[in-house]
Amino acid sequence: MDTIKEYSLICAATIVHGIITKLFLGSMPIVLPEEFNETFILAFSLWVIYTALLYFVMQVFVMKANNYLKQCIYAILFGIGAALFKILLDFILEKLAISMENVLMSSFMNGIDTCLFGILIMIFLFLVIGKQRLEIQKSKMEFPVIILLCLAGIHLIALFYNNYQMQGAIERYNATAEQINNLDFYVAFKMLDVNVIIYILFYPTLWWLLRRCTRSEKEQMNVRTKKRTYCFSIIYFSGNMFGLWKKELKDKLWKDST
Repeated sequence: MDTIKEYSLICAATIVHGIITKLFLGSMPIVLPEEFNETFILAFSLWVIYTALLYFVMQVFVMKANNYLKQCIYAILFGIGAALFKILLDFILEKLAISMENVLMSSFMNGIDTCLFGILIMIFLFLVIGKQRLEIQKSKMEFPVIILLCLAGIHLIALFYNNYQMQGAIERYNATAEQINNLDFYVAFKMLDVNVIIYILFYPTLWWLLRRCTRSEKEQMNVRTKKRTYCFSIIYFSGNMFGLWKKELKDKLWKDST
């Protein structure tokens, strides 16, 4: 039941975040300091709330914390810190995107920015805040990793497809410089919509992957203890069976000799 609640919260929060981003932020969940306006405040607030929820879920469902009020306060502080980090990350990647002088590529970089932020925040939550330890098992990681790779592939395909459509339109209609610029913005906005869909699917899948490939130190100790107990039991059982077989063999040899 707790697992269902945990994933339901993560999925619901991500979907709501994506819907608000699509409707009110033009599919651009970026937080740029030079644009301090209503859009900046909404985007900043969204990331504060979303990352605060991730922190709260980590504490309650992974670390099994009981003091909800205390965790809510810490979650808000973590959310503010995470949103400030998002500003820094957006600023760096925005400068990189501008240097490319391609609006479509800027939109693509916006999607990478959002996914990279999620990766860094969730890894920090699990390995630093949650003090989880990596436990690499191919069988547990295989399916979520395949989904993440498919999402990355879809993102790349969307970039190449939109660029192909734009180049085809330019050649077909012998577009002017102004028309090329308009086309670039048109396909870039289509790319932004793809970005939202990608991160709505990417974030819960990434959380699922980290849940499957990490354990707390206590859980790892319990697993090691169970393995040792199992090995000891096998050795003890084998020793007893060998002792019984040896005794039966000795009795049989004694009877044969008499």
